Amino acid sequence: MTHPHPHPLPSVARYPYILRPMEVIILGLLAIVVAVLVLSPLFRPSWAGYDWEGRGPGEPASGIDPGIRQEVDRYRAALRAGTLCDRCGQANAEGSRFCGECGRPLASVRQPA
Repeated sequence: MTHPHPHPLPSVARYPYILRPMEVIILGLLAIVVAVLVLSPLFRPSWAGYDWEGRGPGEPASGIDPGIRQEVDRYRAALRAGTLCDRCGQANAEGSRFCGECGRPLASVRQPA
């Protein structure tokens, strides 16, 4: 008498592939990583647009020397006030009439020739 299934192991075609426990763990961890990467932009703080150190768009990195930043701010203020010397480039205080470096009358004070 012949048995209808001569092989004792089940046919691969008849039964779907069953995941082993380690494969389940690896796939679960992979799914968690993907979910974190995809969903993390949704959980940004309310001050989105700023980086994690509190700097706004266009602000320099924290590695910049504070003295350099102070000098840049001084030149910006002189540009706004019109007290930047045309001759030597000195940034003079607001309300200055003459350059503190070279003594030339500032453009905001000079009379047109």
